[in-house]
Amino acid sequence: MSDRMTIGVRPMLPGCLKHWHWLTAPVPAERLAALRIGTGLLLLLDVLLTYYPFRYDYFGPGSLAEPNVFIERLTSPHWAWSLLHWFPDVFTPDVTCVAWAGAALALAIGFFPRIAAVIAWAFAVSVYNTNAYLHNSGDLIRQHLLFFLMLTPCGAAWSVMTPAGLPRGAKASIYPWALRLIFLQLIVMYFFNGVYKLASGLHWRDGAVMHYVLHTPGWCRWSPPFDLPIWLTAGLSYFVLAWELLFPVMVLIKPARFWALMIGAGFHVGTFFSLEIGPFGLYALMCYLPLIPWEGKTARTDANKSDVAVAEYLECVPA
Repeated sequence: MSDRMTIGVRPMLPGCLKHWHWLTAPVPAERLAALRIGTGLLLLLDVLLTYYPFRYDYFGPGSLAEPNVFIERLTSPHWAWSLLHWFPDVFTPDVTCVAWAGAALALAIGFFPRIAAVIAWAFAVSVYNTNAYLHNSGDLIRQHLLFFLMLTPCGAAWSVMTPAGLPRGAKASIYPWALRLIFLQLIVMYFFNGVYKLASGLHWRDGAVMHYVLHTPGWCRWSPPFDLPIWLTAGLSYFVLAWELLFPVMVLIKPARFWALMIGAGFHVGTFFSLEIGPFGLYALMCYLPLIPWEGKTARTDANKSDVAVAEYLECVPA
């Protein structure tokens, strides 16, 4: 018997997938905990540095998100919702930022982390729907990560609170369905970005897009001291396009998987420091955290051998 306890609901798969153990085999809870901590800390910095200094410009009466400016997004046929729009007298700019930052901190340290994820997700959606022009695709990744965290026992490891039913000091394993879906999201995001660029991006096809981006102050954080040769920027454009289109195939081939992920991580780090796209690159990097074996060499074996399951009600408690 393993010293690890498996918590969470095991995914129900059709018979044709019963041998796909990577979908159901428990993994150490540290993988999910790393995602929780990274997302919580990044969200905390995002709120404190991006939103709080400009809270009166972004939220409330007289702001860029004046309640009636984007009212069409909150009505038919979109039917989006926002706590800031429903309760403007309650969720003032100060209350919004303080509550959002508090939820991010609670998520990071593991204080009722699933409840904290619900609160953080609700504010993320509310802020996005209040004024979508303040945001980009990175903010959608933020919402997705918080959504997965609120549905999973993300406090099963590295948390100030121990999940109910898990003895203090005991190690936990989780069913990896959420981590697999996050990885699938990466694959879909990269591939269809490449398809879109190839189908409708004229300057992606002729290789000039990176030349224009790197020499446009509205996109680039800094300008090169001299004009980069077109062969270099064209090569970079085609390299990015090929990587995105081939990513689904590369991750299926074990020798190529490492390099596909390293290119992706380098791409997001590079774009964060060079392009004016907000925290998109950092939120995308959070999707890579569960791929790192934070638990050490032996924990994965323990997780696979674990034959002790905690009741499914754990999925419904703030683990």
